[in-house]
Amino acid sequence: MGLLDIFKSKKGTKEETREEIKEEIKEENGEQLDFLNPDDVTEYIIKQISEITEEENTRKDNGIFFPKWNVFVQPQVRQVTEKGIILDILINAPQWGKDLYECTVGMGSDPQSNIGLALGSFIFSFMQGIAAMEEHRDGISVETKFSGNIHKWNVYRTDIVGMGNEEMETSVDVYWNELMEDILNHLGNQKLSYIKIFASKMGDDITGECRIDDIVSMELSKKVAQIARNWDVQGFVSQKQFFFIRQDEETIINNPYEGEEGFKLLKEKVALAAKMFYESETEEEYNSLPARLMEALEDPVLGYECYAFLPEICTENAFPDAQYAEYVKFVYPDGRKENVYKSQLADYEILRKALFTIFSEGVFGDDTNNIYQEYVGSSATYNCFSQMMENGSDIKYVSTTALAFMVDDGFIIR
Repeated sequence: MGLLDIFKSKKGTKEETREEIKEEIKEENGEQLDFLNPDDVTEYIIKQISEITEEENTRKDNGIFFPKWNVFVQPQVRQVTEKGIILDILINAPQWGKDLYECTVGMGSDPQSNIGLALGSFIFSFMQGIAAMEEHRDGISVETKFSGNIHKWNVYRTDIVGMGNEEMETSVDVYWNELMEDILNHLGNQKLSYIKIFASKMGDDITGECRIDDIVSMELSKKVAQIARNWDVQGFVSQKQFFFIRQDEETIINNPYEGEEGFKLLKEKVALAAKMFYESETEEEYNSLPARLMEALEDPVLGYECYAFLPEICTENAFPDAQYAEYVKFVYPDGRKENVYKSQLADYEILRKALFTIFSEGVFGDDTNNIYQEYVGSSATYNCFSQMMENGSDIKYVSTTALAFMVDDGFIIR
């Protein structure tokens, strides 16, 4: 029996009360279940994922553990009302080198249906891809080159999950065939990259979104929107699909900052980098900062990345509505230029996570906001924003160009 069949059909009306819903929906043990209570809903969702997923699993803390895959799934209810539910689901496994995240939404005729829609989208798409990847089923072999090294991958595509007023038969290959070359260009040396495709159309209202490791790619989103624009449909229709791209062990170059211990080490180094930045009061001290960071962090690449990237990361956080270039340029002394997508870089997003984790933990005490503001003020992007604001321009939806960073001959892109 499928997930959506498990939830019984219920013709809800606006007049039905919360108590009536509670009386109609009960767990198997006979206890009343409140489908508008986040704690009750979380427990119910955990139980449903455990029962419906065919792979053996056990309850662990506030989630479900799949021992064969070494995968832990933790659902969290962000919002639940009679009109809909928003679920945040965290998925992690040590072999991936990163945590995965999925947000799934259900909007049906009643709370029961809402949960069924949200869970169905997750289990029959996202979890299907996890299962295929961990079971090594139906992968497509691809090869990329990054920073002078060959990387081999297997791509696992999920089925397309659709919603709306019309049935659309869409080949599982449609999005991959259109986006394959661009997606491969976004791969670096990560152990795993996951891609989320979402497309919808209702009349002239078109939505296309492509997320790479949960970061929106505007370049690829435009291509997804073009696919949806060509649909011949009436009413609302949407589609969702995932690609899980796993690198072969033989071509992975180890990253010292992966995993729990690696991230702890990275936080220590980023905290030191931020402290050294904040204490650089003279022009001479600031100009010598890159060299001092390379030495102090005992990692020349990370030292320069902290100098170059942390100010820009803070500016991106301070002005979230602007559209930032998806790639950066590295310029070497001989004039050679290397354009690299941020998604390819091993350290860009993890530096963001480390810095804001440090801020939230209060490592710098009362100096936290001062360090943040000084990072923003020192960024090249903010300098452009400042000039625009002085001229009376609205920067809310401005698009930035790619930043160029001058590096020495020994700088290695990773």
